[in-house]
Amino acid sequence: MSARERFVHQMFGEAWSRGRTELVQEHIGDVTFHHGGDGRRTDGHELASVIERWRDGFPDLQFVIEDLVEGNDRIAVRARLRGTHLGPWRGIAPTERTIDIDVMMFFVWKDDRLAEIWEVDDAQRRDRQLGLV
Repeated sequence: MSARERFVHQMFGEAWSRGRTELVQEHIGDVTFHHGGDGRRTDGHELASVIERWRDGFPDLQFVIEDLVEGNDRIAVRARLRGTHLGPWRGIAPTERTIDIDVMMFFVWKDDRLAEIWEVDDAQRRDRQLGLV
């Protein structure tokens, strides 16, 4: 397993699934994060804050890597995101409903540093599962 693969496994298994956000803060510098067509500059501290907000809303949150493909300067991941909405999240009171959605992410390195993260998730399915639509 390459160092990049280990990093991605730590992101999902330790940071997202166990709340060990110090790993994100230590290993992510200034990156461009793309989600829903938007690309914005961020850093490890801001990404750690995003993870913490998700884990506040879904304390049993689990990211499970289903597929990981590495090539040249990037890694592609297909993962499952599961959790129970037991705390406030994005201004929504806890529904006590469980989500189970697909997520795809691409991690891009430039000069041996993580430069970009691209994320696509099934927000419509998540919102249906939470009873929001």
